[in-house]
Amino acid sequence: MEDIDPMRKTATTTVPVHPLLAERWSPRGFDQAHELADDRLTALLEAARWAPSAANSQPWRFLVARRGEEAHARLFAALARGNQAWAGAASALVLVAARTAGDDGRPQPWALYDTGQAVAALVTQAQADGLAVHQMGGFDTEAVRNGFGLDAALTPVVVLAVGRQDLTAGLPENLASRESAPRTNGIDDNPAIAIPAATSSNRDFLMTLLLLSSAISSRPTYPPPPRRRGCSAACRPTVVDSHRPSDGRPPATERD
Repeated sequence: MEDIDPMRKTATTTVPVHPLLAERWSPRGFDQAHELADDRLTALLEAARWAPSAANSQPWRFLVARRGEEAHARLFAALARGNQAWAGAASALVLVAARTAGDDGRPQPWALYDTGQAVAALVTQAQADGLAVHQMGGFDTEAVRNGFGLDAALTPVVVLAVGRQDLTAGLPENLASRESAPRTNGIDDNPAIAIPAATSSNRDFLMTLLLLSSAISSRPTYPPPPRRRGCSAACRPTVVDSHRPSDGRPPATERD
């Protein structure tokens, strides 16, 4: 494990949460000399591969382009100009797509939600490994669709910049000031959407929701399906694979 000491911007939370969540943030300053090792990359994709998905459909696809590769230059060119100001220093850019239709053409309505869960797992694993991830929605979806030959069933979702944080990265002044600014969130900044504290009038309602959620999540399936994974695109990190495995899947369940 490399000796990494990133800038700490721990979130101020109303109750304690796990440090992997409280300390995660999205830097723009990356070490342009850092290379993403194969084992680190595999760990990120494995974390994503084991995310839950509706009926174990695993709709996510990842295209990994390391800095210096031709695919990296192609993906970088599709980024919005503001993102190009800093993202090129990251060790890798990762295009994330969701398979929003099945082989029979029927829509997969939960594909985007499930793909987001896979990305969240990847980001958390990166935090545990001392890596930084910045997620970008500012990119040309048609450019990546055409540039990487994505079929109509694959929807580009986000591009990830992955690498090691560099506190001394030469960012433009407007971005450098944001690196050192404290973390904020919408609830803190907008009291109108703040969650009210539990009172005698809403405590019973909140408890009912918690009990209902617990009952639904603990409902057994018959027979209990095994935890299996076919080889999705996460097994082949440099290729977006539109083929969805047709064997080795457990029977459809609520969520795997």
